[in-house]
Amino acid sequence: MRFILLVAILFFTNNGFTQSWVPTPIADMPMATTNNAVCEARVNETDFMFSFGGLDSTKVYTGIHQECFRYNVSTNTWNTIDPLPDTLGKIAAAASFVKDKIYIMGGYHVYSNGSELSSSRVHIYNPNTNMYEPDGVPIPVPTDDHAQIVWRDSLIFLIGGWSNTANIENVQIYNPSANSWQAATSLPNNNQYKFFGAQASLLGDTIFYYGGAAMGFNFPAFPAMRMGVIDSNNPTVINWLPVEFNNGHPLYRSIGITNPNNELTFLGGSAQTYNYNGQAYAGGLGVEPVNKQVIYNPITQQFRSDTSQSYPMDLRGLAHVSPEVKYICGGMEANQLVSDKAYKLEYMAPLHTADWLKRLDIKVFPNPAKKILNIELDNLVSPIEYRLSNIQGQLILKGKITHVLKQINLEGLSPGKYFLILSDTKHKAATPIIIH
Repeated sequence: MRFILLVAILFFTNNGFTQSWVPTPIADMPMATTNNAVCEARVNETDFMFSFGGLDSTKVYTGIHQECFRYNVSTNTWNTIDPLPDTLGKIAAAASFVKDKIYIMGGYHVYSNGSELSSSRVHIYNPNTNMYEPDGVPIPVPTDDHAQIVWRDSLIFLIGGWSNTANIENVQIYNPSANSWQAATSLPNNNQYKFFGAQASLLGDTIFYYGGAAMGFNFPAFPAMRMGVIDSNNPTVINWLPVEFNNGHPLYRSIGITNPNNELTFLGGSAQTYNYNGQAYAGGLGVEPVNKQVIYNPITQQFRSDTSQSYPMDLRGLAHVSPEVKYICGGMEANQLVSDKAYKLEYMAPLHTADWLKRLDIKVFPNPAKKILNIELDNLVSPIEYRLSNIQGQLILKGKITHVLKQINLEGLSPGKYFLILSDTKHKAATPIIIH
């Protein structure tokens, strides 16, 4: 047994902003919750984010709950939906939207004596009727804190995770149409591949999963990428590739996003592993969100990282609304504070790579700035909107650029990092601004 935002994505290089998921706060959740299974669904052309189960702000076993919520992207409102149809509250599950239904799989229960039980349940939620349907066939090997991906909107892969007493090498495939399970090629049976608390993304037919906790003393967080290529003719066959190490950059319970440029970003999480209450397996002290994000380019097979910001930890998924838009909710903030915050993340091109701004010959200076920020667009032909937001995504200033030189008065703003976002009717781009 395993006893023992805020969100802003900034990547700096010598040339500036190299990638940007820009956050916007949305309506707070009905309650603070963490380790909740999160996914998306689309109903009648309306996008939703769903949250299933989790742990409340008490961070004790009785706070592990069955509460579930639905966020309407169009109206920026939350609703409470029926609780998970299980006997107890559940954490470390994962949720996936396939065709027109949501599948909430695995997770674990914690009992009053401290014991834990991995779940084999497959809950099926129909977002069209807002009702649960009868459970699917149970998971052959119960698992929690596993990685879960959807292949070609048809099959759900449950990769590894923890099952009651140890990490497992099992890769289990659920077919929602047939309500059946198949075993896929297992992970290599060693501690470089077996994990709990890693996050996976799928790019084409290749599975990428990063970080997580390995077996060993105090379950060390593992700084490596594992990859497996799914056979398109027989998806039960996976060719597991050699591990690619990223020494010094472990992540535990982060989230993974594939950006429109086919790079993988793993953000949030912690550098230490911990029990469900946020206390480290090693020493029992409170764990903090890591000031680090990991970006992986599968073409160059190179890692990049940034240590400029802190992100939530204890995340179990996100809502994939489009390639450029994601939503997250809950998690643990600094000091193991269980969060009720939720955010929209938009992918925006860096200013220096946006073709439409190159045509306008944009210059933003000085940066760092003190009292005035200048935006110069030599070839401006129509108004451009600007927004300046803080790293929590809160709007600070906004306006329109109607002349070739716009001066923004920064007096009265606190020193720190901000986003400058420029947009027209078709494009958006962003860059970090430092105010001294």
